Parts: sequence; structure tokens; C-alpha cells
Amino acid sequence: MFRQLATILHVLLQQSEEAGGAFVFDPVPQLDETRTDEPGIVQSLGAAFLIALAGPDHPAAERANRLLDEMAASSKWAAIAGFYQEGIELIRQELATVCEREPGFGDCLRGLAEWVA
Repeated sequence: MFRQLATILHVLLQQSEEAGGAFVFDPVPQLDETRTDEPGIVQSLGAAFLIALAGPDHPAAERANRLLDEMAASSKWAAIAGFYQEGIELIRQELATVCEREPGFGDCLRGLAEWVA
């Protein structure tokens, strides 16, 4: 089910002609690995989280995951980057749990993913 969520977020978080009217926000301009100021790093980590949620097909997914990994290994940013990484895994687990508990939810998520793709 995470793949379906990623498909939906990929469309909502990537400005393109294919997205049509579904585009909401492009976090890529906020993903700047060169920032050294605290607000800029926090902004980049937030963008990396959103892009990582949009899945491996997002054009900036590799950059986003690399930034999260690098910052998770730093003493100063480990807690924040780790929080985002753990959040991604918890979302995966929650989707699986909800789909087991409510089979109709998975069908709705699949249908929405197909519709936006």
C-alpha cells in the first residue's frame, strides 16, 4: 500500500504537465544539501521527508534519501533526520495495519493512485 501512497504523493508533490490540476507543492526547491544555516537545514530535511514519502520514482528521491542518511549520521541532526526516517517506516506499518483491518481502505487507496497516475 505504501507504493500507492507514494504514487499519490508523487503526483501532488511534483510540478509537471502530467499532474494537471493535482499539483499541490513542489518541495524540490527547498531540498538544498549545501545549506549550512540551521533554518535552511531544517527546511531541507522537511523537503527530503516529503520527497522520500513520494517514493523512489520521484526525480529527487535519491538526493532526499541521501540527505536523510547523512544527517542521521551527524551528531547535531541525528534526532531530526532519524525522526523523519522513522516516520516513513511508521507510515508504511500503519498503512499495512489499516489495510488488514479495513480491506476497503486498500481498494480506495489503489483506486486513487490509479486515478491520479
